[in-house]
Amino acid sequence: MTRGPKKGTAKSAGQHVANARAAWGDDMPVWVMALARACDAGSLSQIGASVGYSGPALSQTINRKYQGDIAAVEKAVRGVLLAERQGCPVLGLIPANDCLSHQRKAFNTASPQAVRLARACATCTHRQGGHHDR
Repeated sequence: MTRGPKKGTAKSAGQHVANARAAWGDDMPVWVMALARACDAGSLSQIGASVGYSGPALSQTINRKYQGDIAAVEKAVRGVLLAERQGCPVLGLIPANDCLSHQRKAFNTASPQAVRLARACATCTHRQGGHHDR
């Protein structure tokens, strides 16, 4: 069984943007549009690798069907695709997706900075969810 467009034909231009518009309507957030445009320019798997989510998770997000932590996807997309920054009490101004990455790390004593980050992340106002993903 073959999947995708036939050899020699291009994929539908703007299909992810069209899907996002159909699913989200007038209340589509800016970050979803940025995600859809990036996926149209590249591929779901390429963009997924850069933001830290699978292609299917991004497709579900674009189509407004993602059942996971949509706020975490938003933070990752804003950090990578929109270059948004957040103030970290330990590191200063950092990309939003780096903030999320630090939150997800399990506590370790590998370095004084790792300990400071773990303690700061536990009470930070930018914290996603109620616990670290382990």
